[in-house]
Amino acid sequence: MSVTVIGDVSPKSHKKKTSRSADSHAKDVVQERVKSKKRKHREATRNIASKNVQLANSTASDTERKKPKKSYSGDVAHEQLKDRSDEHKERKEKEKKTKKTLKHSDEDQHEGTALDGQATPEEAASKKKKKKRKAEEQSEETPDSKPFKKKKGRRPSDLPSTDPSVDESLSEQSRKALSYAYARFEDPPNWKFNKARQIWLIKRLWSEEMIPEKYFALVTKYLADVKGGIRDNLVQMCNSVLATETPDPVISEPAILPSDLSNEGSIMTTKVTRARSLLGALSDVQ
Repeated sequence: MSVTVIGDVSPKSHKKKTSRSADSHAKDVVQERVKSKKRKHREATRNIASKNVQLANSTASDTERKKPKKSYSGDVAHEQLKDRSDEHKERKEKEKKTKKTLKHSDEDQHEGTALDGQATPEEAASKKKKKKRKAEEQSEETPDSKPFKKKKGRRPSDLPSTDPSVDESLSEQSRKALSYAYARFEDPPNWKFNKARQIWLIKRLWSEEMIPEKYFALVTKYLADVKGGIRDNLVQMCNSVLATETPDPVISEPAILPSDLSNEGSIMTTKVTRARSLLGALSDVQ
């Protein structure tokens, strides 16, 4: 006889039960995961919303804080302007008061002097006489009280009577060079050396067009003060002119001035006379 045990379960049914429990457990795990994800999402959205609210509140508070600062700065500026205007008014009032006090003091002084004059008429007459004397002395001193002007030194006698800078008959280059030499003796404090002008004068020594006869004495006076190699070159130039163009042997003067050319122009050329006069000036001033 086969004996059946009550309560025993077959292996097939047991397997089915275990598979069912595993599936249900897996479903539960999945559901829990989904729920946890949903919870996290909800928390994240809540956090974002709360942060947005905080940001909005902070911006509103910042704007509210800034507004009163602006108004405060504007109030301060307005108060400062008021203070400045008040100070300006106070200064004006003080100035008015000081002017009034000065006027009163001047009036008092005038009144005092008037009273003194009324008290002593003899003193008033003496004061009038003194005032007249002072006025006369001042009137005599007025011409001398004009601003003092530096008097230029006496013009050398051998300088030309006319200033080359005013002479319209001269060319522009001649006017510049001759006025440069003229200023050397007419206005020495303001004169300045100019090498180009000096070279121009040396090159045009024998030209009556560039250096007319009335200005040659000025040029010789200027070149007589030259020193160094330029002086030696001038001496050589004059000697070479005198050697090539010999004058009349009857004339034995060592130097002939340009003023004598009108009488002896037929005997001696302008070039020779100028060379002699310049050589004489160079030999005199050493």
